[in-house]
Order: sequence, then structure tokens, then C-alpha cells
Amino acid sequence: NEDVALSTNATKVLEKGYPDVEMLIFLANPLMDPYYSKSKQMQKSYSDYEKYKDEYNKARIVFFNEFDNIETKELAGFPALYIYEPEQMAEDINVFIDDLE
Repeated sequence: NEDVALSTNATKVLEKGYPDVEMLIFLANPLMDPYYSKSKQMQKSYSDYEKYKDEYNKARIVFFNEFDNIETKELAGFPALYIYEPEQMAEDINVFIDDLE
């Protein structure tokens, strides 16, 4: 259902604007290690991944950098990052929260 609601939700955000609260946004990148080196399918599909891995989230990062209250963190894996990088996410969230205080 998340994908179905994406366009509607994005329109609502554009209409109302981003909230003025500190945010940490995780961006998945399947071309980053350790995920890439563990995925035979990714290696087969993107054998020349080195020239694309830095481009994978570039537009998103540029967009979110326009906001002073948004921090982005790129992690290896597909969108369900909590499956691929749960410890790293927990550590990053704790650091983010500690820095808010």
C-alpha cells in the first residue's frame, strides 16, 4: 500500500510543506558494500557498479540538502534497510537523537 499512496502523500507534503523539525532520512543504496559484494544478482546486473554507486541517491541527497533540518544517511541495501543494516541504523539514530539535546 505504501507505493500506491506515494504520489498522494507526496502531493500533500508539497501542499503543506515540510515540517520544521529535525529529520534523519535513511537512503538505501544496493550498489554499496557490504550489500553489493554479497548479492550475486546485483553483481551480475551491475558489474560496472563503481561508476554508478555515487550517483544512485545523488538527486535525493541534493534535494534534501536544501533543508537545514534534514540530515541524510546512505546505507547499503534495498529500501527495507532495517533488515540489512539494523545495527548501523540504531547507532545512527542514537547519535542523531543525542545531537538534538
